[in-house]
Amino acid sequence: MTNVAFLRTRIDFITDCFERNEVDEIWLTFSDPQPKKINKRLSSPRFIERYKQILKPGGIVHMKTDNDLLFEYTENEIKSQPYECLELTWDLYGELQDEIDPVTKDIMHIKTHYETLFSNKGSVIKYCKFRID
Repeated sequence: MTNVAFLRTRIDFITDCFERNEVDEIWLTFSDPQPKKINKRLSSPRFIERYKQILKPGGIVHMKTDNDLLFEYTENEIKSQPYECLELTWDLYGELQDEIDPVTKDIMHIKTHYETLFSNKGSVIKYCKFRID
């Protein structure tokens, strides 16, 4: 992959790391589900507003998780906001894999430590892709 950045920082500082309209896509992979603190979920309006600042027009947010609570919350946010849902599945490797666009499908072969860990324990991986502008 070219033109890729991986940051290890607090999400609170994301707008200090990128210029306005600099980022094409954001990947939220196996984020802490924050069961008791909705406003700390990385798909909450609080963070979506930050992503809007750094995403280019038409920019995309991807999410992969094993957590039902976080995924249900995100699905409801997508439905209740003027976001464009491009792909959404509660079983990424069981049902959507053949239908994903080729570029995204190629990226799906990259698995984080947590995705591998949870998959090996039998967790079903959920995935969504949405536009927030």
